[in-house]
Amino acid sequence: MTHPLTTEKEPDVPVNGFLAQMHLDPAGPDRWSAGTGGGPAGVARGVLAAQAMVAAGRSVDTRWRWVHAVHVTHLGEGEPAGPVEHRVERVHDTDHGAVRLVRSAQGGNPLALATVTFATPRRGRGPTHQDAPAPDDLPDPHALPATVTAGSLDVRHVDRPRWERAATPAARNRIWMRFTEEIPDEILLHAAALVRAADLLLVEPVAPPPTGEWTDLETGRGLRTAALDLSVRFHRGFRADDWILHEHESPSAADYRAFTTGRFLSSMGRLVATVSQETALLPVAEHTTAALSSAGPRTPEDG
Repeated sequence: MTHPLTTEKEPDVPVNGFLAQMHLDPAGPDRWSAGTGGGPAGVARGVLAAQAMVAAGRSVDTRWRWVHAVHVTHLGEGEPAGPVEHRVERVHDTDHGAVRLVRSAQGGNPLALATVTFATPRRGRGPTHQDAPAPDDLPDPHALPATVTAGSLDVRHVDRPRWERAATPAARNRIWMRFTEEIPDEILLHAAALVRAADLLLVEPVAPPPTGEWTDLETGRGLRTAALDLSVRFHRGFRADDWILHEHESPSAADYRAFTTGRFLSSMGRLVATVSQETALLPVAEHTTAALSSAGPRTPEDG
């Protein structure tokens, strides 16, 4: 099978599918160029984060060093057209792991900063436990209606329909998900797929329905959401093109920031990853980059 990251894309890979979005072209030593996968609002941040992780993996032998964690700080929204360049810095290498720093920019404008860590699987048996119930009592995902989310991601809501507001934002919501494309047997690609999915799903507890918007209760001005950062930690092996259960909730919202946590479990009940994301609630007329300064998001009172 042709490698989807470094050579020409295969004819059967959907043009807007996940593997096509992860196609990276060499742009120099430890530098990679990729399409944005953006829409009218700008570069798709989940795609940006997944590409940054894949770019980091191009400087590591991922056959014996697996992705351990990724943390992405978003710096700007970018434009829907035009390539993004990912510059990889080889921060640290040992026998047990590696650390990479990835700077993602578009036309010289910084979009994101990602830290990606890789760990070498160790022989033997250490402590093992997980705080996650087996999904035995959940309905079969095939019996649930499909929710169109993005590209080749198939999503089936268990507890409540997409965008339907719960009694409290912290109320747990469970979702079956899988990528409909057959992803090659490379752990880096499956990890990147989970990063892409996390960005799409974690905003749901704090995002308004497609027909409405959040409103500032004091000024009455509309608010929109913009992800500030995303963290994903991988615990066990999995396949992103098989059914995975995603649980998420928003335990806190304050100062125009909402915090969301979640976890991913395999269909056999194995906890494969935990995730968290902080989202800013911004005035609809403001540009996100103005909210990402050291002073934090601009409030409606800032104008």
